[in-house]
Amino acid sequence: MAEEGLALNPKKEVMFDGFDFRAFNFRYSFAPKNKAEAAMANEIIETLRYYALPEITPGKMFFILPAEFQIEFMIGNKINTNIPRIANSFLTRVNVNYAPGNVWASLPDGSPVALDISLEFLENELIDRTRVYSATNPITAGY
Repeated sequence: MAEEGLALNPKKEVMFDGFDFRAFNFRYSFAPKNKAEAAMANEIIETLRYYALPEITPGKMFFILPAEFQIEFMIGNKINTNIPRIANSFLTRVNVNYAPGNVWASLPDGSPVALDISLEFLENELIDRTRVYSATNPITAGY
């Protein structure tokens, strides 16, 4: 194009067509030392999987929404205002790796000695800037 005396116009336009619900990921590592701790880890996983799924109505025509989670970051017994808030969310995915580090090891009863849990949440409402700041509501712990 330089030979023709032409150059690309650097001005570009972007069409804004909206924004999506915010997603959040959390990862936890468990290392049960005995059968009781392994049972507790398993109960946590089963509970999270249960509440991540919808129910179906008796006539099997409609789904009832899965559980809604209220996620708060705490410092002591107070909400930590140094971390942005998350609106009520749905748990959309529960992934469990029973062999972190690509190594399988188990307790004598077969329970894994290490597991990683990955949770994905999706807020159930769109957050706009007025939730974070407005003239009458300055930022205290915005979304």
